[in-house]
Amino acid sequence: MIQQLTLEWLNSESQIPQALWDNCFPAPYEGQWWYRSLECSHLERQFTFTYGLISYNSEPVAIAPAFVMELAGVGEFGGKGNVVMFVFDAFPPVQQRGVIADTIFKHNPDIKVLDRVTPDVKDGGIADSRAKMEAILAANPKKGSIAAVWAAWDQPALGALQAIEAAGRTDEGIVITGIDANPQAREAIAKGGNFEASMAQDFKGIGATTAEAVKRHLGGEKIKQSVIYVPTTLITSANAGK
Repeated sequence: MIQQLTLEWLNSESQIPQALWDNCFPAPYEGQWWYRSLECSHLERQFTFTYGLISYNSEPVAIAPAFVMELAGVGEFGGKGNVVMFVFDAFPPVQQRGVIADTIFKHNPDIKVLDRVTPDVKDGGIADSRAKMEAILAANPKKGSIAAVWAAWDQPALGALQAIEAAGRTDEGIVITGIDANPQAREAIAKGGNFEASMAQDFKGIGATTAEAVKRHLGGEKIKQSVIYVPTTLITSANAGK
């Protein structure tokens, strides 16, 4: 049976049941009270508050609060244009990233998914992603025909970057983003070219959070939430070298 993960975007913390808040954000984590306070803080000019309600087979299981803001140097294609996606639905963690990206693009009518590519990952995905991106570039030769490349992990983003550079189309402003912020991606991002951003996972934080959850469990506490989220860091040319 294929696992069905869905994402629904909500505009207020009040649209989410209190019980789910309690399960996902137990004390001492900031929960519903925190986001309710932020919504009442008149920060509309700085942020747009939104909440991703993640469901598994139609059953709500997680909340993904988000602050949407304009980031200098990222997303300069202006929220419209043709986007190429690199996905890998056979691996659940990467598949979940694609589900969220699909939902975001679907709810932005000015964004069109030009192609949704699943690369061969025998080498990690760089070589085949480059070959597939070269074919997409050849099929869309007009400047501006491709606004951005969204990759569910960094290797396809790097392959797409190589294809764009080899085609001599770096000056078209094609924005590339990846996920994981591996060393090769950080190096490319630091150069300030088409590869503009990636997301870095906090592996030390993941380890510490896991250890804390085990400690709580061994201490007799019932861990209610099925998923514990650890914050990530947006990597751009401003901090890629740090």
